[in-house]
Amino acid sequence: MLDVQVAPDFDDSLTKIEFHPHEAYASSRYGNSDEIRIPFSQADTYVLLNKSYLYIEGKLTKSDRFTLAPNGLAHGIEDIKLLLNGEVVDQTHLPGISSTMKGYCSFPRRNGMESAGWVLPSTTQLVNPCVDSTTGQFSACVPLATLLGIAEDYKKIFINVRMELCIVRSTTNKDMIAPRLPEVDPPAGGSKTTGDPDVSISKMIWYLPYVTPSDSEKIKLLNTLERDMPITVPFRSWSLAMYPTVPEHREFTWSIKSSSELEKPRFILFMFQTDRQRDFAKNMSLFDHNNLTNLKVYIGSQEFPYSRMNLDFKKKRISLLYRMYSEFQKSFYGKDWVEPMLDYDEFISHAPIVVVQVTSNLAKAKTAVKKKYRLMRRQQPNVSPEPLKQIVVLPQPPPPPPPPPPPPPAHEKRKRTYAVVSRKDKRRRLSRPKQREMEEEEEEEKKEEEEAAVEEEGMTGDIYKEAGDDGYETFMHVPAQHRSSSIPPPPPLFDRPSKPKTPRDRLLEASRTPEGKTKMDEYFRNFNIYARPYLRSLLKGEKSSLLDTVYGPKVNADGRLTLGDKDLTMDRENVYLDEGKLQFPASEGLLNLLFLREPTTYTAEDSANYRDLVLRSHVARQGYSALRPWNTSGSKYRNLLKYLLKSDAVPTKDVVGEASPTMYEEGRTAGREETSFPIVTLQLERLADPIAADRTQRWFSSFSENVLTS
Repeated sequence: MLDVQVAPDFDDSLTKIEFHPHEAYASSRYGNSDEIRIPFSQADTYVLLNKSYLYIEGKLTKSDRFTLAPNGLAHGIEDIKLLLNGEVVDQTHLPGISSTMKGYCSFPRRNGMESAGWVLPSTTQLVNPCVDSTTGQFSACVPLATLLGIAEDYKKIFINVRMELCIVRSTTNKDMIAPRLPEVDPPAGGSKTTGDPDVSISKMIWYLPYVTPSDSEKIKLLNTLERDMPITVPFRSWSLAMYPTVPEHREFTWSIKSSSELEKPRFILFMFQTDRQRDFAKNMSLFDHNNLTNLKVYIGSQEFPYSRMNLDFKKKRISLLYRMYSEFQKSFYGKDWVEPMLDYDEFISHAPIVVVQVTSNLAKAKTAVKKKYRLMRRQQPNVSPEPLKQIVVLPQPPPPPPPPPPPPPAHEKRKRTYAVVSRKDKRRRLSRPKQREMEEEEEEEKKEEEEAAVEEEGMTGDIYKEAGDDGYETFMHVPAQHRSSSIPPPPPLFDRPSKPKTPRDRLLEASRTPEGKTKMDEYFRNFNIYARPYLRSLLKGEKSSLLDTVYGPKVNADGRLTLGDKDLTMDRENVYLDEGKLQFPASEGLLNLLFLREPTTYTAEDSANYRDLVLRSHVARQGYSALRPWNTSGSKYRNLLKYLLKSDAVPTKDVVGEASPTMYEEGRTAGREETSFPIVTLQLERLADPIAADRTQRWFSSFSENVLTS
């Protein structure tokens, strides 16, 4: 309010938007049961499907007594589907019923849809403004977003794609027609028309908006095409299920097939309709309540809604049902306010819709129910069969530890020595010395962890959780205050020489002290907030199924953060590779690609920067060597890297070391200055053992020294 010098912000990303007509093939007809195909196959043209619409012209006979029903043009379509590059991506069966049900829930009362043939339903007055009452000629513009879910949800442009809209006309035109209320009086000396009405369609045109971006935006789009990266098109599809003959019982069950994974239901709209289909004397866009009292939707082990509704339409006891209907716009579109198309009385008489929201992760819910049930079974007390007023559950002492298993016989040991060991996706048979060496290493690591825990915390105390300065939760171990000093500590079980500690070991040991934790928290504030949890896990050596341990950054024995064969460091804004020779913006998407095994959120620019990092650091090659083939053992390579690294210049396993990445030609790197960044260095003795620091007299750069000094 007080910043009067701020400049106005203008959006110059678009140059113009033009609507271009696309007609069906010359041999197409618009009669009943005819198939109409409208193609679009212009290369280098950006189209916005969300704003496209169908322009329909035709004629209605007996227009003095009849008119088009609300959304009547959609009732004249049996099936509509959209094809992208020859593949069906979205399809709506009977869009007249589907779009009418959803339109009542989605549109506000003043929706401006009269040009599409949408009018408020009524039993006393019905005149469609698209129809000329004298001649019966009509024309309407039906938005494609009212017929297909992909056109409503995906609000971005399509790049370099071939589209085709396929429409199948309905077998009858009776559902498109409704009685005109009131009827038009005949002219003087004339009489009313007689006979059955009919509808004929003479023209159907698909208007697509052509988007012309600015030059800067066009360059970004062309770069996206050159990288040949997949583009995700998220949308919600509409599926219609009909029960043609409802049994005449007070209760009945209706089983509908649905998918439990990607295409599981999110919202369910339920309506009754009695004796309206294929009858032009009745309005096909009206629905009936049939004295509904309750409805339950069962999906797996869950039921929606949770409690009974106990409806009574005769007494207008449907406030719960109307609230579910009016809240649809909030849940489906994320609005803060709602404006239902139908008021309370119109909802009862014209379209009593049951809206059931089932947006929940059913797979996780089933797992949670099983875990909770098992937990309840474990905590169930032993109750006597006699009736009791109170049950007191007392904690039972822990059971004694089981005795150690007897040593296996010699022949069984020999068999175990040659056991098959599985590592990742590869299975191989290890020799006896190698197997023995692996077992000794595992035992030593386990003993070291136990000794470190005894030295640090005394193996007693409580675990509590607190929020750090960076907003992330950390778990700490608090030693108990009351310890018995009369019991001496047990002697060591094994006297073995201690291995020389590496810089990383001293770094981990220093980070466990209170002073080290404080300085580490101060140091981590210098990093990007999205990178802090990943760096904490790497520094502490924590194992997580989320982190990428094959192609991600690592902390080597010298305490350096590396990516492949190059040093990696970062600050709050940038990521630096190879001692600052390459610099990339430290966005959330790039850090997800760097550290996570299955990255969740990233943009095209993040993918391009990550590709540069992978190619420059050789992290995706075997042994981190540019002369060796790609390392295809990780799942991240199969799901992501093989698409990012796809290029004519990328070598394969057959051709090794003959090609160089085209991303680093002189034209791309020309003019890029080497980025230098300050590296604070300090001796190890600040946090680590002073004797070890004096003995080594080493100075660290990059990651480890900053943690030790910050």
